[in-house]
Amino acid sequence: EANLGWANLIRAYLYRANFTKATLIKTNLIEADLSQADLTRATLRGANLSQANLNKTTLNEADLTEANLSEANLDEIKCNSATRWPADFDLTDTDAILTD
Repeated sequence: EANLGWANLIRAYLYRANFTKATLIKTNLIEADLSQADLTRATLRGANLSQANLNKTTLNEADLTEANLSEANLDEIKCNSATRWPADFDLTDTDAILTD
């Protein structure tokens, strides 16, 4: 349950990282590689994920309220009905895998 709120992780290599229940509020993850990471129950409210690689990332029950997902790679993300998205986000624009 890491607390990386407000951290600056621009271009960080976080491939397959386990961030289950992590706090990533307002974290700067521009161009970060989070592919295949586990963000189950992570709190990413207001995080900047623009141009981040979230390919095959697990986002079950994650809170991405107010997160910036512009130009993020969301190919094959895994999420469920409890995943919370930014107000302007449209999950149908992705090839997300719903797990419930």
